[in-house]
Amino acid sequence: MFVNARQRQGPVPIHIKILNGFGSVRGQHKDFAFNTLLLLLYYSRVLGLSASWASLVLGVSLVVDAGSDPLVGGWTDKFR
Repeated sequence: MFVNARQRQGPVPIHIKILNGFGSVRGQHKDFAFNTLLLLLYYSRVLGLSASWASLVLGVSLVVDAGSDPLVGGWTDKFR
């Protein structure tokens, strides 16, 4: 089994976390735009919901997701 001779001491710096996340930015923007368009079309055409209500539902879900992801991530990182 591979063991790194040099081990990190302490938490990972924030700039390293940000730089590691940049690799998926290009694909995520395309996927987000495509999925949002399909979701809004589904809400408005199939379910008959107005576009403003569909946008509100999508916005609320994004805000809840943005708040819950760091909380759940921090909670699960504390498991050993």
